[in-house]
Amino acid sequence: MAATWANVPVGEEVLVLCRIPELENSEFCSSAQSFVVEGLETSAPRLIVDGTFRFRGQQQRPLGTNLFFGESRAANPAHGRQDAEAELIGVSPHVVRFELDRSAFVGDEASATIASEAPTAHLPPSLAAENADAPAAPPPKPN
Repeated sequence: MAATWANVPVGEEVLVLCRIPELENSEFCSSAQSFVVEGLETSAPRLIVDGTFRFRGQQQRPLGTNLFFGESRAANPAHGRQDAEAELIGVSPHVVRFELDRSAFVGDEASATIASEAPTAHLPPSLAAENADAPAAPPPKPN
C-alpha cells in the first residue's frame, strides 16, 4: 500500500510518525548520529541509521490521529525563570512501521560478525536476545 498522502501539493508539510517497535524504550535512537529515510511515500520505505543499521518500512492505517509536540520555553514572570512547556506542532493520521532488515546482515563472514555483535550493544534486551543465537565468527587461527 502506497502512502495515502503521496499526492499532496508540492511544498505542503506532511507529518508522518515513524515507529520502530523493536527499539522502543531503548537509547538506540537518542544516541544515533544520522537518520536517512528513502522512499517514504512508497509502499516499501527504508530507514538507515548511522549508515549501518537498515530498516524496512510498511505504511499503516491507524485508528486515530497522532499529535506531534515540541518543547517551547515560556516565560514565567511570577517565578523569574523559564519553564518548559509542550507546544503542539501538528496532527497526522500517517504512520510508517519500521523493522530491522536482517537480510542486510546476510553474506560474508564479516557481515555475520557485525550482525551478531554490533547491534546488540544498542538494541533492547528482547532484540539482543534474538541476536545472541546468531552464528559467531570463528576464533582467530593461532600463528
